[in-house]
Amino acid sequence: MQVGYYRDPSDNPRTRKINAIAYHYYGMELVCFNSNDVDIENSKITGKVFSNGKWINKTTDVPIVINNTPYKKNKEVYNFLNDNSYLMFSRYKDKESTNEALLEDGEYSHLLIPTIGLNEYNDINSFLREYKNIILKPKNGSQGKGIYSLSFYQDEYLLSYGNDTDTLSEAELKDFIETRLMNRNYIIQKQINSRNNFGQPFDVRLQFEKNRNGKWVIAQSYVRIGGGQKVVSNVSKGGSVVRLKSFLKANYDEEWKDYFTKVKEITKGLPEKIETLNDADIVSLAFDFGLENQNYYLYEVNYFPGGTYARGEVAMLRAAYTKYLLKSKFNKDVYYSKF
Repeated sequence: MQVGYYRDPSDNPRTRKINAIAYHYYGMELVCFNSNDVDIENSKITGKVFSNGKWINKTTDVPIVINNTPYKKNKEVYNFLNDNSYLMFSRYKDKESTNEALLEDGEYSHLLIPTIGLNEYNDINSFLREYKNIILKPKNGSQGKGIYSLSFYQDEYLLSYGNDTDTLSEAELKDFIETRLMNRNYIIQKQINSRNNFGQPFDVRLQFEKNRNGKWVIAQSYVRIGGGQKVVSNVSKGGSVVRLKSFLKANYDEEWKDYFTKVKEITKGLPEKIETLNDADIVSLAFDFGLENQNYYLYEVNYFPGGTYARGEVAMLRAAYTKYLLKSKFNKDVYYSKF
């Protein structure tokens, strides 16, 4: 049974190989391809399969199921595949829409960070008066890019970005907001003081995947620590990654079990809720949390998380779930392979 693996040419070759091995274990041949490999006119794909330790070219029909990237860099190809196959990943609600849906639903609204859209300069001061320290961030940003921290101290504004902090007058701040951030889809959030014992910002990520029975399980849990950064904990900015249990043990002494239990409790049922709010069958979800004063706050929901720190585990779960999809949706039996 063939399954597609649709990614950009720049996709990590190690991840691609691990996925091919995982799918082979579950009795499927993974056909890896990109947009240039799709022959729309003849409904064919010329991709690569991993066989006997090496990649070989192979031309196939469009597979029934495709493990795909949801980003439509080539809309014609994406739409063709969507019309002729079951794509495992899709685009869902953006960050703001997801938060709005959770807020309206109410069940998990206690996890949300107070947030408003940046529509005019006065929004800044009103939020500062209420929360003292705030974050300015792109509505649809990623990897910690474009995020600023802002506070007010002794008639001056302190604006931090990366490792730098600037002191601004109100006129300077207003000019910065109106020329740099306004009309760029920014939001304003209460700043969560999520910092470890060394004062470094951190966030907690729990990644959920569906297993061979179509049930949500935790695939990986870890903490991203910002090395010397003032605002974000994203590792692309030079931070580090620690397993969640190890981090909690190092920072919360005997209470670490309470923090570990709590984060599992607050995410119980959350993947199912996100599916309901999107009215969709979702394959993978990651939740990023800040931790302040013993409370977890939901930073964002990621609908297409990678498996960077657990490639093997994530690949095996996605292969197992693909096998489940083939049986449950298409009545196709797949049998384990023998190595």
